[in-house]
Amino acid sequence: RAALGQRQISYFAYSYGTYIGQVYATLFPSRIRRMVLDSTVDPAGVWYADN
Repeated sequence: RAALGQRQISYFAYSYGTYIGQVYATLFPSRIRRMVLDSTVDPAGVWYADN
């Protein structure tokens, strides 16, 4: 975002990328323009045990 000179970002993610998006949006809510999360990962669960 900063490298591109943008004030906000639009973010699309699926699977593990949804976790990253959730964390980013929690830390920097004013920097998100739009966000689409597909097949979200539960941040409270042990989702990596299935791999």
